[in-house]
Amino acid sequence: MIQEYLFTDDIKINDEKELSLCGFVPEIEPIKNSDCKIVKYISAGNREEDAKSLSSVNETIMEKYKPTVLTNESTAYFNKRLYPLFNEFERKLRKLLYLKSALYKNKDDVKAIDNLEGMDFGELFELLFIDTKCMSETKDYVKKYKFSSASLIRHIIEIEENTLWKKLFSDGAVSDFEGEYDTVRKHRNDVMHAHNISYEQYYEASKLIQKINNELDSEIGKTIGLKESNQTAPNVDYNKVINETIETDRKISYWHAMQEAAQDILLQINRGISP
Repeated sequence: MIQEYLFTDDIKINDEKELSLCGFVPEIEPIKNSDCKIVKYISAGNREEDAKSLSSVNETIMEKYKPTVLTNESTAYFNKRLYPLFNEFERKLRKLLYLKSALYKNKDDVKAIDNLEGMDFGELFELLFIDTKCMSETKDYVKKYKFSSASLIRHIIEIEENTLWKKLFSDGAVSDFEGEYDTVRKHRNDVMHAHNISYEQYYEASKLIQKINNELDSEIGKTIGLKESNQTAPNVDYNKVINETIETDRKISYWHAMQEAAQDILLQINRGISP
């Protein structure tokens, strides 16, 4: 795992020893016929802990020197880990919306859901969480009246939003998504557009999207009438089960041996009795 930074001639380094960060001693390669240089930080491992360490290097070096980032493999690691989670999220969200729209009585309200795959993510979020009527009324209010910022805030608070999400879902359904949809959109864009992110951003995104995916599973189950089930296997004392099985087998073998011995004794007795 490697981090590479381009230091141009206008970035002053007092002492190259200062570039040794978080236990890493960088490789410094001057670029021919210039005062530019490439500074490399290399980790032999390819685990989350390695990515976390190099992420700390990145934060420190960008804050102190602001070089150009050439390679950021700690971020690449985070993006690769997050991508399947957001892919799962989008697929589950589409599934849930198709189910909800099929069951919704006013079909005019849900026409746009007929082709979710034709929308980009920004359009999908706007469809679900933006009340266009509310937005229009607020714009008209701003144009028509003189107001202070406080009065505008009061006016906006008093307007009752009637988003498509509220029409389709009861209160508390997929609550982390509804409450954090703008944060989800930001994290999703960082992943899909390969933005440089820190370990803290990765951790926050991973924790949030996994929680939302679980909520989507639960709501899909409720929508199609499935009982919520705990997919986690119950705690089992496997040593106890194995020992009990061995003991049972031992007892069965013992009784089989006893039966065979009894048959042999009876046979010997019968042979010893005179006709």
